[in-house]
Amino acid sequence: LPTVQVGSSGYLGITGGTVTLVCTIISSNPSANSVIWEKDVNGFPTDVTTKPVVTVDQTSYEVIEGSSVTLIGMHDRLGLSDNIRDVGLASSCLRLHYNAQFGQNVILACNVTSATTLTNVVWRKYSNGVPNNLVVTGSSHYSGGTTFTPSLTILTLTFSDSGNYDCSATNVAGTTTSSQMTLNVIGTVPCVNIPQTSYSVTYGGTVTLGCVVNSNPFQNRVEWQRIANRVSTTLNVTTEPRYSGGSINTPSLTITGAVSGDAGVYVCSATNDAGKGVSGQTVLSVQGSEYRKWFRNGVKSHRFMGIFFLIIRYLVIFFKYLMPFVFSSFFFRAHHDVFT
Repeated sequence: LPTVQVGSSGYLGITGGTVTLVCTIISSNPSANSVIWEKDVNGFPTDVTTKPVVTVDQTSYEVIEGSSVTLIGMHDRLGLSDNIRDVGLASSCLRLHYNAQFGQNVILACNVTSATTLTNVVWRKYSNGVPNNLVVTGSSHYSGGTTFTPSLTILTLTFSDSGNYDCSATNVAGTTTSSQMTLNVIGTVPCVNIPQTSYSVTYGGTVTLGCVVNSNPFQNRVEWQRIANRVSTTLNVTTEPRYSGGSINTPSLTITGAVSGDAGVYVCSATNDAGKGVSGQTVLSVQGSEYRKWFRNGVKSHRFMGIFFLIIRYLVIFFKYLMPFVFSSFFFRAHHDVFT
């Protein structure tokens, strides 16, 4: 067996200072292939070379034969001599808080430092304080989270992705876990409002039914429904030339050339990646009829009025000039037939 000797039975150090624990291998045949340092914790020896650590000041080491280990103060940078090989494992998250939009992608960064090959990386999500391993391999919702790419990418965020996460990494020295990071998914279903409870338009006229949408993330669909006789119909604003608006950029609906069939109850709805929001109802009434429209404006009105006045004019001429002649001619002829 190897013969090992420490340099002193006791060392005196100053908090924040530097201390060197000397270890000498006096003899070994065959040559020693590893050295383990143990720390007595409450009477129990603890192997500092296999215990995984998270912070750099607790990193473990392997001591090469004939060398010494230099431990620097807890708040100082870790320094290693040429004869010391870092076999410990450090895992930490680069950010503790993430805010990301619903439907977007986010990368939860995990920084793993290891001088030896990583054998495993595991991501966990906490539910009611209980960690659950995420199944990353073969998932369409996650990518990364591997020994080559420890950071986790979450694709197309949903509200269920909000919560606390941590990252664990394993090498030959053991497993260490990062501190928890918090992901907050931002976004709500659209808030949709029609500013008036009722609208009125004259037959053949134009009316705009207002619709106000507040949406984060931005809406990707806007629809209008008309309810008549308890039957709801979705309006096709793209194919009906009398309609305009009703789109994601212009949610309000404009109706031109209003007819009696446009009367009814209307509802506006908007959809984003978080869901669908629906407004309250508004009532549209159409006043008048097609015949009254003719007398008001438009080509039909001018034609109708022109024909109407033309008929009146000919009737006046007939009764004023032709009717007396026809009547007198008829009377003379009847009188002549009587006397002959």
